[in-house]
Amino acid sequence: MNIPGGYYGCALQAAAWSNSSQVVETLLAAGANPNITGGYYQSALQAATESGSEESVKALLDHGANVTSSVDFTAVLLWLLPWRNMKIL
Repeated sequence: MNIPGGYYGCALQAAAWSNSSQVVETLLAAGANPNITGGYYQSALQAATESGSEESVKALLDHGANVTSSVDFTAVLLWLLPWRNMKIL
């Protein structure tokens, strides 16, 4: 599960990109590392951000995803900006 490789980098990144928040949560509960880098999006958080999956972003942040581990962490931060008044950050 935490083996990097392929187009998306790992199973968690693929699930995050495909907007499958239930799969993201299942993988995280099973011990998937939210900070594996590699693949097209470089991180699961970046993939979830690009796909617009609010549920996946929240699940990844709740499990310790590193906002600055993304290649384009500025885009991630700007995407999260509307949530600044919520208890996610």
